[in-house]
Amino acid sequence: MEADLGSVDPTERRADLVLRYSDRKDRPCAVVVEVQLDVDDDKYFLWPEFLANLAGRLHAKVFLVVIAPNANVAAWARGKIALGHPGWILVPWVIGPEELPLDAAEYANASVERVLLALVAHGRTTQAEALLDAFAQAVEDAEGNVVPIYEDVAWAAVQANYDLRKKLEARMETQYEFQSPFSRRIIAQARAEGRKEATMVAVRNLLAAGYSREETALLLGLTAKEMDAAPMQAT
Repeated sequence: MEADLGSVDPTERRADLVLRYSDRKDRPCAVVVEVQLDVDDDKYFLWPEFLANLAGRLHAKVFLVVIAPNANVAAWARGKIALGHPGWILVPWVIGPEELPLDAAEYANASVERVLLALVAHGRTTQAEALLDAFAQAVEDAEGNVVPIYEDVAWAAVQANYDLRKKLEARMETQYEFQSPFSRRIIAQARAEGRKEATMVAVRNLLAAGYSREETALLLGLTAKEMDAAPMQAT
């Protein structure tokens, strides 16, 4: 057998996220973050590979965090990964529903990211409405271009829950200008359902946000005739 242990597998190995930081003694460390939605036994081989390669590249301590919104997947991810050599056992740090309580009071002063993770974990349950309210409050304090991404994730988390999905859509329609991919998708759905008034609201909001009529038509997929029937200016 060849002794060369260099990788000959052309398959790309890419973790969901890698975070670098320094510990209290200013020593380099790194965390591999994996979002796991389904059981995948191949990860029992890939995760050790991720950590070993990263440790060798950075000459640093490395750790593995698995975010698993589903309780069964979280239980699977907590399993011990024995690699054969005595004492060489990887036990992932797992963030699952157990670490993300359903009680919205737990998130009164939490970051929007933590609230969003809880919403992802519990968005299908009927008791998640208070979590949606907590997310709505937290996202108002978020800054930068991450807000549209968070909105998209929240929408995906509650899409199987009709009441919560409608509540989130209504909130976005009334409180946000239609600039994010999330909002454009909602408007596209509204048009597909024949909700002409919602389309006109979207036109007004886009014009108010500074988009030209040509840009607005492109974003909403409107024809020249449909734009001729749209409001001439924001109201």
